[in-house]
Amino acid sequence: MPPHDANVSPSATTALETAAVFLFYPEKQNRGAFLDNLRACGIKNHTLADKPQDAINLLLTRHYDVILACYLGNMEAMEQFIDELKGLDTLSGIPVLAITADGSAKNVLRIMSRAVDRVLVMPLSRKSMQDSLKGFLWSDPDDTTRTTLQTALDYRQAGQWEQAEMEYQGILKYNPSRVEALMGMAAVSLQKRQNTAAVDYLKQAMKAAKQLTDVVEQTRLLALIYAMLGGHFTALGAQEQAIKHYRTALKLNPFSVDILSQLIPVMAKAGSLDEILTYLDELSANYPPYSAFRDRVSQVLEELVTRYALLNMDDNVDRIHVHLAGLQHGNVPLHLKTVDHLSQRGRHTTVKILLETLLGRIKDSDLMLRLADLYRDDLQPAEKPAVATTVDRDYLREHPPEHWLRQSLALYKSALLLDPFELSIWLKLLRCHLRLGETDAASQLVERLFANLTIGLDEHADTCAVLLDEKAGLLARPWVEAGLKKYPLASRFHLLASQMHNAEGNHYEAITALKTGLREQPDSVECLTELGKSYGLVKNWSQAIEVYEKALKLAPADAPLQHLLQTALRAKYRSQA
Repeated sequence: MPPHDANVSPSATTALETAAVFLFYPEKQNRGAFLDNLRACGIKNHTLADKPQDAINLLLTRHYDVILACYLGNMEAMEQFIDELKGLDTLSGIPVLAITADGSAKNVLRIMSRAVDRVLVMPLSRKSMQDSLKGFLWSDPDDTTRTTLQTALDYRQAGQWEQAEMEYQGILKYNPSRVEALMGMAAVSLQKRQNTAAVDYLKQAMKAAKQLTDVVEQTRLLALIYAMLGGHFTALGAQEQAIKHYRTALKLNPFSVDILSQLIPVMAKAGSLDEILTYLDELSANYPPYSAFRDRVSQVLEELVTRYALLNMDDNVDRIHVHLAGLQHGNVPLHLKTVDHLSQRGRHTTVKILLETLLGRIKDSDLMLRLADLYRDDLQPAEKPAVATTVDRDYLREHPPEHWLRQSLALYKSALLLDPFELSIWLKLLRCHLRLGETDAASQLVERLFANLTIGLDEHADTCAVLLDEKAGLLARPWVEAGLKKYPLASRFHLLASQMHNAEGNHYEAITALKTGLREQPDSVECLTELGKSYGLVKNWSQAIEVYEKALKLAPADAPLQHLLQTALRAKYRSQA
């Protein structure tokens, strides 16, 4: 082991050698040499994992003082590990250090955007390792600047601007070129609306930053300075100057979603949506599909959608959703909003391509259900859609109808594996079996449904309704009768019984069932409507009209009910003539 560096505190050496270090190293190549390098840096107690789930399991069950994430090779595994790590609040207190062989400013800033605490560049040294862990595993009693800067930031975030100013002035008294303190004084001046003083502090900060030898830190700080200038010009209403400075900031650090979020609203006020989308395309082109940066771009666009929706700018909302469909991001809730938006506008082929692409990467039950519903419903479109629009179903020509039903069936089964207690998925699957003519499979599914789920009145009735809706009267009969026996006062089961009787041609039995149901619930519009239809089936138009009129008093705005009444009136007049 090499001798200790004279410039390193003994407390730092002790802290590092006694620390429990977790190492995620997804690449097996050169692992031995890397571990030798770590030992030379003073790390004696480490645990290694090379698979994301194994790593998370170890972190959840054992204590570690620090996590080393090695960006050396298998980037997909590393990104998955970082994503899972960020999603667990219980691990948020453990410092995460990233290790990379590429020390370029762009690469280091990219890694820093993944919410790691610090980045180390290979080859590692004992001093670089100990310096990177200062403030996490050990503290230098002679260096209070970092603590003071954090105290000042805490004051700013709490709105205690005078206390923050005192902290910043204390730092600058001993270190007039401390960039973060100069930026802090600029923020205080902007809050006091002392714009000239703020710009002067930012100019001093820019000059000091340009003298730093650490290129990464220099680039990061310069980006923040230009962003603060952008905010300054935004407050003054100088939109062109604001955009210019924000763009410079993003050119320096294109991974900063905070700066991007500040820029886009200014661009939305000053320019066209075309300009915004083109600019975001230019930024996204540098990053692979489904990368963290594209996810962040999607969040910025989602905020813009909300803004345009409030202003009733529907064309802009539509164009953003079309853009999002091709962005290749991993924000599933936003994808679902895009799917709903494009579906409402009849772009079903676009929705189909988007969902199929997503499901190639993401196993999500909501995505599966959206795609399965699309296939199934496009095969039997509604006669009168709620919104009049041209619907693109061209993709259906690629295969016969049975193919698409089979696709829906497979997706429903997959969704059910992910969410086995969701009744709506069981019923969608049941409907698919019935449309494919798979009566035995449907019957077995209903048996399993009642055996495995907690079934109440509504769940029981919903299942019977699907069976009757799909013309499976023989399958429905025992379950409808069981419902009548179990819930004798529930008008809904008498309604279902009437529908079953009508389907079998027993219209007078249907009328009897409905009258029984109406005794329990006289104001049931559904029972009255079905009773009117039943009277129509036996040509008793006078009774049908009387029932429809009673129903319309309860639901005067019901257009289908109004149509049924008019039909019954015409039928009565024809029969009298």
